[in-house]
Amino acid sequence: MAEVHTYRVSMFGGTTGRHGVRAQIWLGDEHGDRIGTINFYDDGRALPPHEPAAVVAMHMPLSMLPATIDILRNERPVLIRSTADFATLTTLEEQVGEGPEPPRAPAPAS
Repeated sequence: MAEVHTYRVSMFGGTTGRHGVRAQIWLGDEHGDRIGTINFYDDGRALPPHEPAAVVAMHMPLSMLPATIDILRNERPVLIRSTADFATLTTLEEQVGEGPEPPRAPAPAS
């Protein structure tokens, strides 16, 4: 299991997107190295089969994109892992009603 520190979202237009992918989230570790990719496909389309690999590749319907971005923006830590049967993006246990962290103060001007 690897902790996600950075992410980048790409959206693909056209009639079929990029090889059927409509959106993609690139996931990076604390050094900026890629540890996973989440590909989003049109809802109702058959998703590619899961193939375990060192760099995790997840496949999800496009309707899951907003929830996935919400997790990446608002939760910490976020982990990604791959098993023989599936990939998962997860958080650690939180207290009920914990809510979001308070905003961070801006860095002092130098």
